Amino acid sequence: MANISAIAKTTHVITAQEAAQGYASVHVSWPSPFYDTNYSIAFGVEDLSPGLSPSLNFAVGDKHNVTPQGFDATVYLLSVPLVQAKQTFINTSAAEDIPFSVAATTTYDVTLYYQSLGLGSGSDTLSPTIAWTDPQGNAQSLAYPYLGPISGDNSDPLQNYSLPFLVKGGTVLDVSTAFGGAYSFAYNLSVTIVALPETAAQIVGNVCVVHAMASHR
Repeated sequence: MANISAIAKTTHVITAQEAAQGYASVHVSWPSPFYDTNYSIAFGVEDLSPGLSPSLNFAVGDKHNVTPQGFDATVYLLSVPLVQAKQTFINTSAAEDIPFSVAATTTYDVTLYYQSLGLGSGSDTLSPTIAWTDPQGNAQSLAYPYLGPISGDNSDPLQNYSLPFLVKGGTVLDVSTAFGGAYSFAYNLSVTIVALPETAAQIVGNVCVVHAMASHR
């Protein structure tokens, strides 16, 4: 008897060719066929690869070659940097706090740009702090003197950094600024957080499972 709805899953091991091309085509077969191809499909990808979990290795793509018996699911292999957050403050004179909730345990690159507009005093400064949780669950932070200050005047007006942090999934990666001295002053601030997943070579041999469900229209 033909299906009116179905659930299926297919386990797939990533090959070197798939890693090089950036995607895998995974065939999913239904337990029994539909009457025709007039059915809707939804699918997700589970990562069974060894190591830290959750990961940023896979993403759901599109569907191809739909037949009554099954379809081909495209699984994207995320071996490229992914911008997770970006925030810019123009002409702010407030101490800013930018928390970012980290989904997966991986390396995150934090790019910082902060610039005094030269409208304050040389005795007033501003410095950032980056706080995160390492994979073992320990609270960590990086601040002055590793992240240099800017001054309210033009004597030391600009700092910029791009630094990697290995952060535990399910925690917060936080970037904040604080003033030193008697007064605050106007400045520009830009923060970009980029996730750095595994390389294409590291994805070879990883295992994913495509979970699919369908309903006849």
